[in-house]
Amino acid sequence: GAGCDGDLYAALCGKASAGIGGAPGESAAARPLHSASAFGIEADMVGQVSTGDVVRCESGAGNSRTSSVRRLSREAIWLLMLQAWLNVLQNGVAVSCLSLAAQPYGRGAYQVAQTVSLFVDPLAAALGFRLRAGAWVLLPVALAVTATHGYILALSLVSVTPPLTVPEGAGFGPGAQLLVLVVAVGRALTAYSKMRVNVLLQEGAHEDGEYRLMVSGVAIQTGAFAGSLVMYLLINHTALFRGGS
Repeated sequence: GAGCDGDLYAALCGKASAGIGGAPGESAAARPLHSASAFGIEADMVGQVSTGDVVRCESGAGNSRTSSVRRLSREAIWLLMLQAWLNVLQNGVAVSCLSLAAQPYGRGAYQVAQTVSLFVDPLAAALGFRLRAGAWVLLPVALAVTATHGYILALSLVSVTPPLTVPEGAGFGPGAQLLVLVVAVGRALTAYSKMRVNVLLQEGAHEDGEYRLMVSGVAIQTGAFAGSLVMYLLINHTALFRGGS
């Protein structure tokens, strides 16, 4: 600033030298010093404003990223965990153990249980749109589903004596009827809960409904894979189950 002409410096610096350029009658040689000082003050102010804007922009971007990461609430996480667990039970325990659990009751018990469960499944799933249970109301339903599949799992173990068996050829006994009832109830509650989870996930989303359903699909496939893998290893590589190695 000291080596520049005062008028040229004022023109370059704009209001910094024009507004704070000194009192009337002040020599031109002194104006560059005032202009340089004023320019320094304005530069600091501009720097502060610019820095503040950058900080606010970065903060806003951080908030955007944070909201993207936290878009799943505690309720949504619970629903996704429930979705995965239901598929562990259905694709792991029910599919793998039902035929083993029905062995003491004859082939007819297995066929009837499969037929009834396939009939009940779509009807119960349709109720997911009508019976409007909340997210946490599904907890006792999940416990009931776990209990029914636990019964199927227990019957498939070698160490468990099946209850209410009848002599071979005596027909469809009470033990077989109880197994069919347990399978039907378990399948109905599972189908209802799975559909209700998806409905709640979509209802609780404002703009990320597709994302939540995608994550629900991931939970379904993850639970099905985990359940199938664990039961395959237990049935085929241990002596715990009927027909196991």
